[in-house]
Amino acid sequence: MNLTPKQYKKFLSIINPDTTSEEYKNKVKELAKSFHEARENNNLANKIKHDKLGKRLFKKYPSLTNHYKVPKDRYLRNFLQEGTPLGSTLFYATEKVDGTNISVNIDTNTGKYIFAGRNRFLDENDSEKLYLDLPKILTDEVVNEMIDKLKQLGFDNDVVHIYGELYGFKIQKQNYNISENHERSVVLYDILVNQGANEYLHLNLHDLLMVVPQELLPHLIDSGLQTLSKWLENEPYEESFYGGINEGFVFKPAKRHVYYENKQSYLGVKYKTDKYLEVKKVKAPKKSQYEVNNPELVSDIERYITVNRVMNLVSHGGITLEFKNFGALVKELAEDVYKEYIRDESESEIMKKYTFDDIHEATFKTLNKQMSTTVREAIQS
Repeated sequence: MNLTPKQYKKFLSIINPDTTSEEYKNKVKELAKSFHEARENNNLANKIKHDKLGKRLFKKYPSLTNHYKVPKDRYLRNFLQEGTPLGSTLFYATEKVDGTNISVNIDTNTGKYIFAGRNRFLDENDSEKLYLDLPKILTDEVVNEMIDKLKQLGFDNDVVHIYGELYGFKIQKQNYNISENHERSVVLYDILVNQGANEYLHLNLHDLLMVVPQELLPHLIDSGLQTLSKWLENEPYEESFYGGINEGFVFKPAKRHVYYENKQSYLGVKYKTDKYLEVKKVKAPKKSQYEVNNPELVSDIERYITVNRVMNLVSHGGITLEFKNFGALVKELAEDVYKEYIRDESESEIMKKYTFDDIHEATFKTLNKQMSTTVREAIQS
């Protein structure tokens, strides 16, 4: 029977009318103390989400832009213009890890911190087995050491988000060496400092190397610092530093800069190897292939319906790759395809021919069978 101290006091008064006794008072004090401690320790996520810090604290990791979409992005394409200030910006590269997104969200003033998945906070009693290893890897000692490093950099009264990837045994389809030993680990690859409404300071490579313990850093590609256009000249190699197949590279600027959410694309570019591409190459449809409205549009959207996309969605957490979640997975896949197609193709010629209603009908109705087939394939694989 779980009672609050007030309820327990009333309960004791019924079975023991002598509420003035020392024994009675001590029992109430002990219960109140244990109840308070349990609430503090086990419900930190729930508590922090409802205070002012909590409203500032959670920050979903921004989406990286695929390399082939950079020339079409109004902001990012400026970094391809050689000879200009933005085009001369130097970037570094890391190997993209095939895992599930996590973050450590920190208030450097109080020393409080809380873990999060892609879309939500995680508390100590989180039911998802996926995250059970996280506190064992990112221990209090490790996180407190990172907080000390952040303070040394001058961030002693800030909300800081350190992003990373939990990877290894039974996470995604990778075949890293660590998986063979039934183990898991974490890489921490990005740090954002909250500077107000939708404004974040994106820390640089030097900051990352200083704050994050060496064993938790991502694998740096040893080609030094280059412009974005130079990095994009060559495809990523296929062999992973972690064993198995490389998912791809991620490029980020080597210097600090301010990220204005909702005003510009996040300054991070991913270049995936062919095995991990979320958009497939398809031949132009024959006239009879789609006996539907707007066959050209339907064929173009179909490129986005891939098993890799399903796997990527699952890696965000919140839904598992099982047949019992079949309907939810199909719906989530359709929503992701719809959102990313509009974002990627916003300035393409094909978008000039069709309305958002046309795209919605093609995605959620015409291509529903292809969505279902792809989800089924992902589950069976």
